Amino acid sequence: MLHGRRGRVGIPRSRSATGAAGLALIGLCAWLPGPSVRAADGPKIVFLDSAEAVVALSADELQGYFDRLQPLEMSAKTGRGITGEGLVEQRAECRRRYLEATLDFTSEEISTLVWAVTRIHPHVRRNYPRVVESGWSFLKLDSHIEGGLPHTLGAHIVLSPRFLAAFAGESRGPSDDRLWSLGNLLLHEQIHVVQRRYPRLFDRLYTGLWGFRKLDSLDSHPWLVEHQVVNPDARHPYWVYQVQTADGSEWIWPTVVLGQSRGVRRLLGVPSLARDIRMVAVGLARTENSFLLRLDPAGMPTVRRLLSFQEYRAAFPFSMAPYHPDEIAAEGFARVVIAELAQKAQEDGSPAGAERLDPRTDRLKHWFATHLD
Repeated sequence: MLHGRRGRVGIPRSRSATGAAGLALIGLCAWLPGPSVRAADGPKIVFLDSAEAVVALSADELQGYFDRLQPLEMSAKTGRGITGEGLVEQRAECRRRYLEATLDFTSEEISTLVWAVTRIHPHVRRNYPRVVESGWSFLKLDSHIEGGLPHTLGAHIVLSPRFLAAFAGESRGPSDDRLWSLGNLLLHEQIHVVQRRYPRLFDRLYTGLWGFRKLDSLDSHPWLVEHQVVNPDARHPYWVYQVQTADGSEWIWPTVVLGQSRGVRRLLGVPSLARDIRMVAVGLARTENSFLLRLDPAGMPTVRRLLSFQEYRAAFPFSMAPYHPDEIAAEGFARVVIAELAQKAQEDGSPAGAERLDPRTDRLKHWFATHLD
C-alpha cells in the first residue's frame, strides 16, 4: 500500500477483448473476466467484475487480514464509524463494507491499465520473469475503502476510481513521464503479490542483505492496539531493526499508526488514512530470549518519528515509506525497473527520463536480477 500518496459502469461478464477497445489489443494481451489464459504474444491481464471481486474478497485466505483489524482503523479503512457489538461483529461489518464496495472497471480504465502493463511487461518478463509468471489481476473497490489507495489483497491489485481517474486517458498518445508514474505504482503493487508467492525468498533479503530480524510475536500495548494500522500488503507485522544512537545501539520496530489529529477527527468523525497515518519507530528492549516494548515513566510505549533515525533513512535511500520491509522491497523494485525503462527510452531517442538511481541501490538491483529471474 502506498500510504500518503494520493454509479457503476457495467461491463458484461462474458465480454472478451474484441470490442471497440479490444480490437486495438488483439495480439497484445488477453482480457477475460475471472481466470484467463495467456495470449500468445502478451501478458495475461485479468479484470475482475463486481461479482467476481466479491468472490475473491470472500476467500478464506483473506480472513486473517480482517481478523487483525481494530475499531479505529476499521472506521478509517471504510470511511465511516464502524458498528457492531464487539470485535467479531465489527470485523464482520467491516468485511461486508468491502464486499459492498466492489465495482466494475470502465472501458477507459481497462484501456489505460492495458496500455501501461503492455509497455512495462516485456522488460519485466525478460529480466525478472518471476514477477509476472502468473500475470496481472485487478479488482476495483470504491474510493472510501482503504482511503482509495492502491493495495493488494491475495493475488489481486486493488484500485479505486479516485486513483484510476488520475491516469485516465494515458493510452491516447505517447507519454513516457506519465507511464513512469503509473508503471511505478503497478510494479510496486505487483511485487506485493510476488512476496506472498515467495515468502522465504523475500525474508532472506530482509534478514541477509538488510539486517532486519523477524519476530514470531511481540507483546503489544493498549495504545498501540488502538492506533494500529494493519497494512494489507504486509505479510508479517513484526520486523525489527537495530540502529546506532549516541548512547550505543537500539532496537526499533518500524511501523505505522493512526496519529492524533483530533481536530480532523472531530470534523469528519473518523481518522483519515491520507492525513492521520504516521510512520513511527517503537522502542524495544532486548532480553536474553525476546524483545519487549520500551516504556516511558508514564507506562506508555516510546514512539518516535521513524525518519528521525538518519542511519535508518540512509540504509534505504530508494524508499519514501520504509516502515516495513515488504514496502521497502516494493519501492526498490519499482524504482529499479522504471529507471531501466527510462534509460532504454533515452537510448531510443525519447526526451523523457526518470530519476537516476542512488548508487546504494546497486546491491538491491543485483539481488532482484539474481533471485527474480
